[in-house]
Amino acid sequence: MLEDPAVKAVSVSWVGFANGYTVDLQAIGRACRARGAYFVVDAIQGLGARTLDVRACHVDVLACGAQKWLLSPWGTGFVYVRRELIPALEPQVVSWMSVKGSDDFTRLTDYDLSWRDDARRFELITLPFQDFAGMNASLELILEAGPESAAAHIGALTDIVVEWAAEQSDVELVTPALPQRRAGIVSVRPRDASAASARLRSAGVVHSLREGAIRLSPHFYNTAEEVRRALALIRG
Repeated sequence: MLEDPAVKAVSVSWVGFANGYTVDLQAIGRACRARGAYFVVDAIQGLGARTLDVRACHVDVLACGAQKWLLSPWGTGFVYVRRELIPALEPQVVSWMSVKGSDDFTRLTDYDLSWRDDARRFELITLPFQDFAGMNASLELILEAGPESAAAHIGALTDIVVEWAAEQSDVELVTPALPQRRAGIVSVRPRDASAASARLRSAGVVHSLREGAIRLSPHFYNTAEEVRRALALIRG
């Protein structure tokens, strides 16, 4: 598709919500940059479970809701725009805080619609500061724990699920087994996923039933014992 000159942008979800499949952002980003196409990434299912270097992956625009792996309130999130692109990209919607004229609240009806020079030109809403205070607190916790350490711990927990699934004759591993192709989401499909989900729910184990599979997403505050307990409930 990138060989087609009509392709101006490539948009991908870093991690699939249903099966946890994780794409190779660096390879896709390198191809996009070489062909002059914008590379746009949705990182909500991966950031916090894994770390990401946007420059190494040649990401132009990255959007990420913070209510999942970043442990933040609903309604929080962020958009990253490669600094060199900020003056070149014009927003489709003029928000009252995205223009320079909103700096002076006593003269808002003068309507100076000159875009801001920084990434605030893409700010479409009046920010819910109380929610972002919660997001800041969550990010401070993650940074205190260490993003790399958190990612390594999550990887070790998901390894337990992958290895367990490989030992079961009646459980299908839906998520790729290769570590580089998964993040924190691991989906397994037992013979009776609905019954397994009911057992987990009765035991107070938070999970999702997606596409006939049990989706587990252990975070850095979970333990190996908790993961093994969940797997025993799935096995029944």
